[in-house]
Amino acid sequence: VLNGAQKAQITLCTVNDGSIPVPQMVAACTSLLDTAPLNPEQRASLLIARGFVRASTEPAAARADLDKGLASGGANNETMATGLTTRAKLRAASDTAGMRADYDAALALAPNRVDVRYDRALFATDMGQADAAYADADAGLKIAGLSPEYEGEFLRLRAQAQVARNNPAAALSDFDQALRTSPRNGSALYSRGLLHRDAGRIDLALADLDAATRLDPKSATGARTACWTRAAYAKRDFDRARAQCDIALALEPNNALTLDSIGLVALQQKRWQDAWTAYDKVL
Repeated sequence: VLNGAQKAQITLCTVNDGSIPVPQMVAACTSLLDTAPLNPEQRASLLIARGFVRASTEPAAARADLDKGLASGGANNETMATGLTTRAKLRAASDTAGMRADYDAALALAPNRVDVRYDRALFATDMGQADAAYADADAGLKIAGLSPEYEGEFLRLRAQAQVARNNPAAALSDFDQALRTSPRNGSALYSRGLLHRDAGRIDLALADLDAATRLDPKSATGARTACWTRAAYAKRDFDRARAQCDIALALEPNNALTLDSIGLVALQQKRWQDAWTAYDKVL
């Protein structure tokens, strides 16, 4: 039986609102694991909790905790699902089979967990698995009580799957709905901008890309894409394009794609020496 101080440590170890410093949470978990009379479920849950807390600062130690806690199988389904999704994100980038296995197992344990469904949909999107991403995003939209942010994200992921499946009209409909639901979704703005650009709707593309850069001014990709779209597609407003490329280059110095865009802007403005310098750096 845990005493009052140990019960307080459990609370400290498992608070997930960001109010407690990570070292303090880890210390509370460790003290309990080392000294408290824990039953198997409590020990497994605390190992998973400590692994979750450590994930961002001590990935190797976190992975060891998660492996141990998950292997015991003693925690409840919700805790196991959290451990599995956390472990999936800690796996090496090359271990896609392990990631998929963890996400699948997590969703089997907690089929109505919004975050678990979203994590697997995002994984499938990143892997270029359009059908799997579509299925998870569509299923996610059917979960009751979605926040506007999650609804917008599921719509965005379903739209991106539709782009990959060559269904641009359906994709545009989902992007539009995502942005009605969650107007500050910069990723949806960026992706809809690319869809407009590919369809030749350049003014709409620039409106979305510029809005995305305002929402995320530290995105080099966003600034570079807006710059390139102005220079290569709109072929106007070159001073603004140049300013956006300069922002991208400041965020990611010597990025070849940005330098290529800078070279194109310089060519359009007949700044021959600047174009030569930019392209020379690319080479």
